[in-house]
Amino acid sequence: MTYEMKSLGEVFQAIQRGRGYGSIVMADTERLRTVDLVNQAGKTAWKQRIWPEFTEIERRTYRPPWDAGTTYTTAQEVWRLDADGLNGHYYRAIVGSINVDPQDGAAPATWLVDPPDMRLYIQFEQPWEGNPIDGVALGCFATWDDPTYVRDPAFVQGLWLVQRTVVFPAPSSGLDQGQVLPAGTARGMPARPWIRFRPPWPKVGATLWSLAEDVPVGALRYRVETGECYIALRPSTGAVPEESGEDWAARGVPDFFARYIELVAISSRQSEDEGKWKTLADADNELAALEDEAITHTGMQPSAGFRGR
Repeated sequence: MTYEMKSLGEVFQAIQRGRGYGSIVMADTERLRTVDLVNQAGKTAWKQRIWPEFTEIERRTYRPPWDAGTTYTTAQEVWRLDADGLNGHYYRAIVGSINVDPQDGAAPATWLVDPPDMRLYIQFEQPWEGNPIDGVALGCFATWDDPTYVRDPAFVQGLWLVQRTVVFPAPSSGLDQGQVLPAGTARGMPARPWIRFRPPWPKVGATLWSLAEDVPVGALRYRVETGECYIALRPSTGAVPEESGEDWAARGVPDFFARYIELVAISSRQSEDEGKWKTLADADNELAALEDEAITHTGMQPSAGFRGR
């Protein structure tokens, strides 16, 4: 995801200044407690709605891709991209313990192509995909064409949610690969829909980086020297975050929400005499202003779909 970031160190400084401290240096326990407040406030704002600025658009499949190293059992279903790299089909195993390529000549005896009764759904977490889904607006979730480049795309209607799964209607006209169809032609359900969704809140962390630590992929580490939080792109030991772009990427707080987050964090550490409730009211007003800005600039609806957990 690409967005304008404010470094975690800058957010810490703003919080300290708001609390009336001349020094911006934090002890370890204070820094860790403050980053918890930052994440809590950020997640609250993130889930307030499906913010257009932070939605992702990706092409997804209803089933995992066929894997040559997997032995499939009866009724298991897979996706297999055609040789042209553009289209593809879903296949259901009709015999047990097979690892035959669905596109081999022997496939008709082992695989059923595009099962007409296959249920179409996209789960919020699909191991073969990239980003997990955190929230959706069902009315503008799925389309046949990439909504990044198609003005007024036709979104799939009639979707519903079952737990953390978006379920599609039965494809009365089969599966549509997404090619341009003649005007008036009925479209089936998209074989690989383009989806618009809110990914999870980009969590930040304040555990200090250590030269001797064996860092696992996905770990969040903080550098006092730069005021930056970094996320590990791969396992490493001793790779200095600001010097190794292959091992680390900077992760900041979305600048769009920074002021709201800072005010919430400040208010949580204030007493009533210090203006706790006024600061919290200022935070609420800031979030309301962000919502008004989003509605004015993007034409989004005041409320939208499922907001996640």
